[in-house]
Amino acid sequence: MFGISFFPLFFGTIFGQLSTEEYSISFLRNIPDLSPNNCTWKVLPPLDMKTIEQEDREDETNGIPPRFGYKHEVNLNFDNSGEWTILLDSSKIWRLSISCPDAVSINLLYDKFWIPDESKFFVYSNDREYNIGAFTSENNKGDKDNIRGFATGLIRSDEITLEYYLPKEIEEVGIISIAYVVQGYRHVLKEDNSRNYGTSGVCQVNVNCTEGQNWQQEKDAVAMIIVDGNRYCTGSLVNTTANDNRPLFLTADHCLGGWANNNVKYDAINNPNLDHYSFYWHYESRGCANSVPVIRETVGAIVVANNNVSDFALLELEEHPARISGVTPYFLGWDRSSNAGTGGVGIHHPSGDIKKIATHNQNPQSNGNYWYIYWMQTQNGHSITEGGSSGSPLINNNHRVIGQLYGTTGGDCSNPANKNSIYGKFSVSWTGNNASDSRRRLRDWLDPSNTTTILNGKNCNLAINNRTYNTGTHTLAGCVVTISNTTIEPNTNVRIHGQQSVTLTNFTAKSGSNVRITAGIGQGRGDYSTDIDEEVSIIKSLELAVESETNEASDVDFIVYPNPNDGNFTVQIRGEIEPYTLEIFNNSGGLLGFVNCNEEVVYINRTDLNSGIYYVKITMNEEVAVKKIIVQ
Repeated sequence: MFGISFFPLFFGTIFGQLSTEEYSISFLRNIPDLSPNNCTWKVLPPLDMKTIEQEDREDETNGIPPRFGYKHEVNLNFDNSGEWTILLDSSKIWRLSISCPDAVSINLLYDKFWIPDESKFFVYSNDREYNIGAFTSENNKGDKDNIRGFATGLIRSDEITLEYYLPKEIEEVGIISIAYVVQGYRHVLKEDNSRNYGTSGVCQVNVNCTEGQNWQQEKDAVAMIIVDGNRYCTGSLVNTTANDNRPLFLTADHCLGGWANNNVKYDAINNPNLDHYSFYWHYESRGCANSVPVIRETVGAIVVANNNVSDFALLELEEHPARISGVTPYFLGWDRSSNAGTGGVGIHHPSGDIKKIATHNQNPQSNGNYWYIYWMQTQNGHSITEGGSSGSPLINNNHRVIGQLYGTTGGDCSNPANKNSIYGKFSVSWTGNNASDSRRRLRDWLDPSNTTTILNGKNCNLAINNRTYNTGTHTLAGCVVTISNTTIEPNTNVRIHGQQSVTLTNFTAKSGSNVRITAGIGQGRGDYSTDIDEEVSIIKSLELAVESETNEASDVDFIVYPNPNDGNFTVQIRGEIEPYTLEIFNNSGGLLGFVNCNEEVVYINRTDLNSGIYYVKITMNEEVAVKKIIVQ
């Protein structure tokens, strides 16, 4: 029996989306900014706010998810815009700047997005205050023969730059095609301490007030949805009888966009891919009083089931939230018994605001396929659902979801007692009102055997034992991942990710399988891929001889500064650079973290380390160099 463990390195800046979380090449190498001209800068026209405000009022009347931005239709790609720059090492970067006058934010929707291995893509504000990336081949939703779309998150600026990096050894250029530039005219990421960050009513109660203290696990299941790049909804992760952390996400059918076609039902069977949908996790105040939230985002989903009879949609997220730094997802339990019980809460993002909680102590009123709720006055306010709350879960006092929000009627924060919230029943969604198609009901996805009536929720950790994976693609993710006595059969792709660690014991990958293991934030941390001709077991040595750091026989040269340090330090490679592994060990030779990279400079943030002596090891082309550092 053997075991291997993978542990993360932590980098200093959290950029939000699934990425390598690093600065752009032009920033690290001090490459001058683009000079404005018609090729390198695209300036979009000002908005007709009078027309937009009228459209928004009509949307509110019709129950359409509220809008925060205007979608400029564009066609921007490597062939018709931007500028390529050849760097001193013969690598290249392509850059394009986009300006939206008076915008409070900019985000981008791509009709084609495909990046080959080793290339990188960044988006940042021109003042360098906001940076997201690098995006890599890990972000591809399709392959080169079936290229799909993508979305990059909101940048709080009216001027942004896109940057694509092509290493010298890579001949194949990626495909980046922008279909829409979304100009924000209403704050989503407003950084102030006003009563609300978005436009929700002043009576709303933050989820971390007293009212939410018994719902701290459940709140981590709930995320705000950026719908098709420019509108808001809410939804939640739900557990399955397999307890496998599969990222199945419950929301409202009307959040899928049927309203864009005269309110015709969204055709999820023929159009299941939601490439332009983003999900904001832990978007909340740290306490009861308002504080600035950190933005953590995943992108992309596939509709696995939907039905308008109870207004539900079940999505499978294409980026697991456990892969994002700082996200500890929870998977809600559920009750399909049609017995609502007495009391409970709604957790939601009204009008795209930070996460709120509404409380009731009633027996929800049954009305056909729906539950009706009036919310109660509480210590900190009188939360009510609003536009943007659509799809949010109704959770009973046993901490299980019993429905998702369809809509609201009646008052507002000036008259909250008359605000009535309407939720599609989970029990109706379970069968799809006796639908014959599995894509129109919940049961086939949450409990294929259809034998469980009540299921409890579960936390982020994942433990798998005595399992065999046959064919297809599987994502096994969690905060702490422990897998034992498990076999991966041929023609099977398995991606394993542990936000804190991955531990494998008696783990076997057979010929023709492919396994990718990452530990830590983003991706590319401690990757191990199998591409083998015979049955093998994965074994990785974690030993290091630290008795020598002279490196006299090594061609690898690097420096670490400052040294001593407080756990924040920079590693800089000197001389020719090829792909290398950077590892950190304690004074006893214990591995504390590692990263595979191909960059001259790496910034490390390990302020969690106690004072003492540590070692940084670089392995490049089987050559090894070790440096001692002192943490104080």
